Amino acid sequence: MTRALPAQLLALIFLVLTGCSGTAEPVDQPVVDTRPNTGRETWPASRWLNNPYRFADRTITYDSASDWAQGSSTGLVALPTGDLRLPPNSKTYPRLGIWTSPEITADFPFTEVLPSWNVHTPEHTGVSFFIRSRDAATNEWSPWLYLGAWGQREVAHPVEIEFPGGEIKIDYLVLNQPANAYQLEARIESASLDPRATPTLRKLETVYSGTPADGVNNSLIQTYPAVTDGWARDLPVPFRAQGIEHKSISSRICSPTSTSMVMAYFGIDLPTVTNALAIYDPEYTIFGNWHRAVAYASQHGLEGELVRIRDWDQVKAYIADGQPLIASIRFRRGEFPSNVMASTGGHLITIRGLTPEGDAIVNDSASKDRGHAVIYKAEELARAWIGRGGVTYVIRRPATKPNGI
Repeated sequence: MTRALPAQLLALIFLVLTGCSGTAEPVDQPVVDTRPNTGRETWPASRWLNNPYRFADRTITYDSASDWAQGSSTGLVALPTGDLRLPPNSKTYPRLGIWTSPEITADFPFTEVLPSWNVHTPEHTGVSFFIRSRDAATNEWSPWLYLGAWGQREVAHPVEIEFPGGEIKIDYLVLNQPANAYQLEARIESASLDPRATPTLRKLETVYSGTPADGVNNSLIQTYPAVTDGWARDLPVPFRAQGIEHKSISSRICSPTSTSMVMAYFGIDLPTVTNALAIYDPEYTIFGNWHRAVAYASQHGLEGELVRIRDWDQVKAYIADGQPLIASIRFRRGEFPSNVMASTGGHLITIRGLTPEGDAIVNDSASKDRGHAVIYKAEELARAWIGRGGVTYVIRRPATKPNGI
């Protein structure tokens, strides 16, 4: 695949390579940030455990034949199981099918879209994904931007990842001005000579996010019912330390190591290095690409998505249902005293439980000696996680969504 990367993205990739990064915000290795807390970010005095910045999110999911039928497609079939794939009777080479979603009109202006997908791609097949957005002020559509891919695919022309109104920051779309609609596209390809070899798209999910104006759309901000029973528990998620792996990658694989722990919890027990090399993103040369971790788990028969955690009652509901969470965090020196690290520009941890006091029980791959079932104070973790995007991997057995989520 050929594509021109902008200078600012090249600079970001350099930062990622020098620290644990994984997305628009670094996520791949524990990075020591020695800067003091200068107060450039102001923290609310309360509501840390309940959506402190009053974000609104909406999730759009396509995972059934009726869902796929809402869009338009060429060269694809949707099976009753909900799988979208190439038909076996095509005689072209390489085989290509394209599915385009309807125009998705948002309930509120948004500035971010977080995607994830569940796929199965045999050898020599792949799926790639694109998005465009409609500016809320001008009603003009952006060009199609490349979100990412899984498997092997052929792209006949350079793909775009930015335009004057925004860009793809490795894992998600970030806009400079609010949009009021977006549209998705999936390209399903097979370069195999076996007509039965077809990639399968099982689910395509996006979360769009914005901040409704105070007093205008606050009803759009989702709240979660209090969970009173079962949330104070410790799930038996096996611990893994990233530092024991090969020295060329050990400082960069917090995302694959966290993913490995949760996959093992659900019975897919593979070596961390095997998972890391499969999750590695050769386009951005990082291990911490969020949607690649979810796609890899789905390749092994699990189900998953990226979500935004905004409310501590969400966390309680997941844990009460036996569901661990992989959380993307970052924090400066002095902000997270209970953490095994002094600071990080971006890191991923596995939340495996909650104490009766409401603090988090965490498997943190950053420390071999102290990271197993370490207790992180809820308010400190909320600042580093919920207050900085709340991005979370939810990886589970198929068709076992937690109640009330």
